[in-house]
Amino acid sequence: MNQSLKLIDRRQLAEKLGISIRTLQRWLSMGKIPKPIYLGSGRRLPRWVLSKIDHWIMSNCPNANNWNGEQK
Repeated sequence: MNQSLKLIDRRQLAEKLGISIRTLQRWLSMGKIPKPIYLGSGRRLPRWVLSKIDHWIMSNCPNANNWNGEQK
């Protein structure tokens, strides 16, 4: 699979950030992390594009509301 298309779930993202899933949910509702894409019906399967998360981390984890997610 192409690295730019690799998706990670809540558990994988929380582990990558060294936080609990509960903290991840709180940060998401506060706009502190990039918004996920949702798979399936409803909003039950959030996934994040790994390359965008890596870029966000390399950008020193700015508040997601102020970060456009574009790689330069």
